[in-house]
Order: sequence, then C-alpha cells, then structure tokens
Amino acid sequence: MWCHLLLFMPIVGLGLFIIFPWAVALPMYGIITAISVFIYYKIMGAMRQPVHSGREALLGATATVVTGGSSAGQIRYRNELWSAVSEGELRPGELVKIVGFSGMKLIVHDAERTGTDTTRRSHCYESAGNRQASGWR
Repeated sequence: MWCHLLLFMPIVGLGLFIIFPWAVALPMYGIITAISVFIYYKIMGAMRQPVHSGREALLGATATVVTGGSSAGQIRYRNELWSAVSEGELRPGELVKIVGFSGMKLIVHDAERTGTDTTRRSHCYESAGNRQASGWR
C-alpha cells in the first residue's frame, strides 16, 4: 500500500504550495517532480525486461543431454534435471535447444539445427482430456 505513494508524489507535493510561499514551494516541487519522473522511467524499463522465471524462460535455452539413447531422456538446464523428448536420438553430452513443452517434459531439438520452424511446438501443453495430435507423449 505505502509503496504506491511514490507514484503519487507529484500530487502529494502540491501540498507544499499550501504550506510554503511560492518562492520556496516551486523549487521543492520541481525536485519532487524530477525524482518522480526518474522513478517512472526506471519502472517502465523494469517492466520491459524479458521473462526470467517460469516455463516461458526455458524456451530457446540451450541444455545438455545427461541420459538418452532414444528419443526420450534427461537434460540438464541450470543444474536442474528435466525429462525431455526429441524427434531424433538424444546422445549424452549433446547440446540441445528447448523448443516447447509436453506436460512436464521438454521438447528439444539439436542446438546446431538451423533454419527449422520451432514455433509449431512452442506451446505444446498436454491435458488429461486433450492430447495434441503431434504425437509427443
């Protein structure tokens, strides 16, 4: 609640004109307004930052295959082990790129793979009653 007071500082600062004479209140109000504009600028910059948490932060990241041998295995991303599936074979030590989700599994492609359309599976969510036709399980 009190944190929002910073956003209303220019309005609250108008009270200076009631307490002080114009010659004193105007420079003080100018300083308050300048500080408020700087805070607004910083807030807007922070709101434009990319996502750094949640499932969306995983998309496009590079991970290392830990176990594989087939199209399913485990990958390590930021010291976390995730179950993963791929169209090709996953080989331990290989770098892969995370391109989507299928339930709690990550869908990955080879990191060296270029020019492929990965947007098709970028939001592959799987629910109990609605399994996608892509075949990922």
